[in-house]
Amino acid sequence: MSCPHPVLFSPFFPMALFRLYNKVYNAMENVYWVCYGADPVKEKMEERDMTRTAAREIAVRLAYELGYTNESAQSMLDRFLEPEHYTTLAQEDKLYADYPEGATMDYLRRVVLGVGEHAYELDGYIEKYSIGWSFDRIPRVAAAIMRVAMFELLYMPEIPRRTVIHAAVRIAEHYEDERVVSFVNGILGRFLRTELPEEADQ
Repeated sequence: MSCPHPVLFSPFFPMALFRLYNKVYNAMENVYWVCYGADPVKEKMEERDMTRTAAREIAVRLAYELGYTNESAQSMLDRFLEPEHYTTLAQEDKLYADYPEGATMDYLRRVVLGVGEHAYELDGYIEKYSIGWSFDRIPRVAAAIMRVAMFELLYMPEIPRRTVIHAAVRIAEHYEDERVVSFVNGILGRFLRTELPEEADQ
């Protein structure tokens, strides 16, 4: 199902409402697939490998929340990953069905802490490559997606470049309309070709 989330364009959208909105959206999505004869569980499993992909989307949500609080990234992660709290999230959203462990946990911590530490740098790149857009016009979710992707491109060279951009676009497709998805794809492509030209074909 491809459908924009217009409410997420509002800058006044705290994380609790983000989770509630996504829960309602997931329920509507399941109804859509059932009506059209598809299996929503099978569809989700085909879309997500429940390891790095799920961790990346969770990282985006935490990067989004960092924009609304003065809490440090470390404190937010500790609170978020507290087992009892995470179990509550899992009851609300399938994305949290599996608790991150091992390499997935390492990835999640590295990205969220990195986005928190390099927020000023990452936002500067977003503004630099947002041709025709002021930073204030960029939807908050789209900005969070780009922060995570740019951090991966700059500081996690072990991840293939095309994988990073493809994953960012897939997440954007879940939350934004086609215009914003195209915008995210364009910014990340220009950023990669200009800032990391020797890695653009990887």
